[in-house]
Amino acid sequence: PALHPERNPEMKTGDLIQKTGVPVMRLALTAEETAAALGITTITLWRLNKRGLITPNRATRRPLYPVSEIERFLAAGSI
Repeated sequence: PALHPERNPEMKTGDLIQKTGVPVMRLALTAEETAAALGITTITLWRLNKRGLITPNRATRRPLYPVSEIERFLAAGSI
């Protein structure tokens, strides 16, 4: 499953448009967005993180899940 709006018609693009009206590609998602994209709860996402199956980037104040990490997790196919 693709997480980019061009490849996933179910993904909302409203958040991806800057003030200029130019669509931008988000490189990372919040925990809530990641859980929604995976079809799981944020609690389950936290548990997967605790087990080391998916890891957020903590370069910012709140953890963000890089799209590449989400795609790697999906490709691994283990829950």
